[in-house]
Amino acid sequence: MALGSSQSGALYAGTELSAMYRSEDGGESWCELETLLTLPSAKSWSFPPRPETHHVQFILPHLANPERLHVAIEAGALVYSDDAGRTWCDRVSSAPRDTHCLAVHPLDPTRLHSAAGDGYFESVDDGDTWRRVVDGLEHQYCWSVAISLADSKTLLLSTGPVRGRRLAMAEARGSMEQQSYG
Repeated sequence: MALGSSQSGALYAGTELSAMYRSEDGGESWCELETLLTLPSAKSWSFPPRPETHHVQFILPHLANPERLHVAIEAGALVYSDDAGRTWCDRVSSAPRDTHCLAVHPLDPTRLHSAAGDGYFESVDDGDTWRRVVDGLEHQYCWSVAISLADSKTLLLSTGPVRGRRLAMAEARGSMEQQSYG
């Protein structure tokens, strides 16, 4: 369901049911990062169209710290590891619960951007706390976020109504936002 690659060369793969795997040899062999499902929030993870399941939606290895890894579970949690997935830190109360996409700019590696079913969120402290941003957004259901390489304060965010998930009723929007950071 999701792939990631760290600065150290480690590869990560996430699956449905939620599980994480790591390869240190270019994908020749994989080891499961078994502690992910021991998180307290794991009991509440559920993908609404198929409530008996959930999956790893997005993997974001840290750009400056090869041991740090952010993982989005659809739906239920945005978690992280500070030891390359051997142990995990559970979701924080201010974090999004339904992250579809995470983005970070190389010049600002601790500022995270989350496009989520529960809105657009940003963290200025590497995911320790999150702030939901609604100003200027007509729709709160977010699919993806990209950051301009030329300007870390310029974002492209795709949004739409929840019903926009069906092609026949699509009303998705894209918006370019110039953010001012303090």
